[in-house]
Amino acid sequence: MLYYILKGLLIFFSKRPLEKVQRTGRILGCFLWHILKNRRKVAIVNARIIGAEDPARTAKLSFEHTFSSYLEASYTHNINAEFIRKYVTCEGREYYDKLVKTGEHFAILTAHMGSWELAAQVVPTLYGFKALVAGRAAKNRSVERAIEYMRNVGNVVYIGGDGYIEKLSEYEKKGYYSASLLDHGGTPGDSVLAPFFGYKVFTLAGLCAMCVRRKMPMLPCYLVRTASGFKVITRPPVYPAQGGDRKNKIANMAALVNREYEKIIREYPEQWYLIHRRFKRVAGDDGKILTDMYKR
Repeated sequence: MLYYILKGLLIFFSKRPLEKVQRTGRILGCFLWHILKNRRKVAIVNARIIGAEDPARTAKLSFEHTFSSYLEASYTHNINAEFIRKYVTCEGREYYDKLVKTGEHFAILTAHMGSWELAAQVVPTLYGFKALVAGRAAKNRSVERAIEYMRNVGNVVYIGGDGYIEKLSEYEKKGYYSASLLDHGGTPGDSVLAPFFGYKVFTLAGLCAMCVRRKMPMLPCYLVRTASGFKVITRPPVYPAQGGDRKNKIANMAALVNREYEKIIREYPEQWYLIHRRFKRVAGDDGKILTDMYKR
C-alpha cells in the first residue's frame, strides 16, 4: 500500500508546474525548520563547520532547498529536450567533451547539492550519455520500489545497495558511465579517512578504489538551482595519484574528492544537504574516533 501512495504522490507532483512544486518544497522546508529541532541543530552545526557567514540563515535556506529537491524528484519522468531548453543552463561542458573526445573512460562525481535527484536525469540528457547510478537501498521495500520507479528512467539505471561495482563492467560494455554521490558518511569498513573542512571523515572508498585500479578520473558534475531554473556545473576531472601503494592512492583520491566538494559547497552552502550528519564520526588528532560533534 505504501508503494502505491508514494508512487501516486510522485505522479501527482509530476503533473504540477515546476515552479509550484518548488514553492511547495520551500514552504514545507520552512515549516519543518520550526518542527524538526534535532535536524535544525545538525544543519546549524554543519553550516558552522563549512564556514557559513550566517550559520542559522544558511541552515534555514538549506531546509528550503532540501525539501524542494525532494519534491522535484517527482519530475524525473519529465526530463526531455524541451525541459532542458526551458530550464537548464550549462557551465564547464568542455571538460566532459574533452574526455569523450580522447576516448578516456571516467566516472561521474556529484553530491547532495542543489537538485541532486534531477541531476541524474538532467546531466545525461544534456550531455547525451547513459548513466549507472549507485545509491543506498532503503530499509523499507515499498520505499525502495518507489525510488526505483523514480530513478530508473530513460538513460539512467539505478542500483540500490550492494553489487554496484560488480555490475559496472557489465553496463560499461553497453556504454554506461558510472555516477555516484560520495559526500555522505560511510562505515569504517567501506570507507577511508580523508580531510574535509578541517576534520578527517569517513569517505566511501569503493568508487575511489575503482578509479585508482583503472587509472581513470572522476568528472565532477552538479545541478544547482538558479533564479530561472537550474545550472549544470562541470569541473575539471579529478585524477588518481600515480605514486605510492594502493592504500595510499585510495586515501589520496578520497582527499581530492573531498577537496572538490569543499569548493562547490563554499560557493553554494545553502544548497548543500546540511541536515545530514556528515560529521557524525570524525578522527581526532590522536586517531581516536569522535562521535559527539552534534552533542556539544
